[in-house]
Amino acid sequence: MSAREDVTRGARELPFHEALRAAIDARGLPLERVSAHLRGHGHTVSIGTLSYWQSGRSVPSRATSLRALGALETILRVERGHLAQRVPVVRSRRRVSRPARMADGETRAAVIEELTAELGATFDDGLRLVSAHARSFVASDLSIRYVQVREVFWATRPQVARYLVAAWHPVADQEVVITPVHGCALNRCVGRLAESVCVAELAIPPLAQGGTHALDYEIAFLSDRPGASTDAAVAFTTAPISELCLEVNFAPGRLPDIVRLVEGASAEAAQSTTVPKIQQVMTVTRLHFGPGKVGLEWDVPLP
Repeated sequence: MSAREDVTRGARELPFHEALRAAIDARGLPLERVSAHLRGHGHTVSIGTLSYWQSGRSVPSRATSLRALGALETILRVERGHLAQRVPVVRSRRRVSRPARMADGETRAAVIEELTAELGATFDDGLRLVSAHARSFVASDLSIRYVQVREVFWATRPQVARYLVAAWHPVADQEVVITPVHGCALNRCVGRLAESVCVAELAIPPLAQGGTHALDYEIAFLSDRPGASTDAAVAFTTAPISELCLEVNFAPGRLPDIVRLVEGASAEAAQSTTVPKIQQVMTVTRLHFGPGKVGLEWDVPLP
């Protein structure tokens, strides 16, 4: 009996999430590799989304997610339809008469401060950021679905063993998920759905003073409401950073009409200029940058 037949026969009566989890376990691939294989097949499914699928917290419901199931079955080496046939019918709960509400920036900043205090930590807790590389992946509707982040920092005091990360969505009532990938683990995570904010405390190996460490994590935006678009890949720094790189990956064959470079010494003073040539992969790199704001933004058509 082949591994494919074994997984299939052993999961004939399993619901979708259990069958998916069994297939992933049998294949022996971490979620980041499954996500990478899916991108190689032309489908963007984040680690956070895969985690939600296999835990039963959500199921594939969008057309783009359902189209990815065939590639997922190939990657996990199960029979065609083994996963797709188990996806339950999800009836749309969209209220099209309810417009998307933008999250207020000042309120969001206050919420982040409250959540940080709830964790008993600060963003300046003995670590200084040296470099950051953020790779944003944009879907065919021109909104960001997830961001892969790699950061390198050094310890300004001994025995630093945690790192705080905050993420948010510009539209209110959106679910934001932070998932550790490499060099860290999730200690605690708190969020506020009304302001679309998530703050995570990541555990890292204890560092001696002057020690350096690199870690990877992912930020996923799980909403599919009309108008709930993330249309900018922008970084804010409150202290100088040696290297900053922002990468935006647009979906194949779907580029925005206009992309603008945004940069300034502060969020209020930032100026925007139109980028003359739009490409499928666009990058902004700055050395010895900050404090300040830099990034790319584009227009998303109204639903």
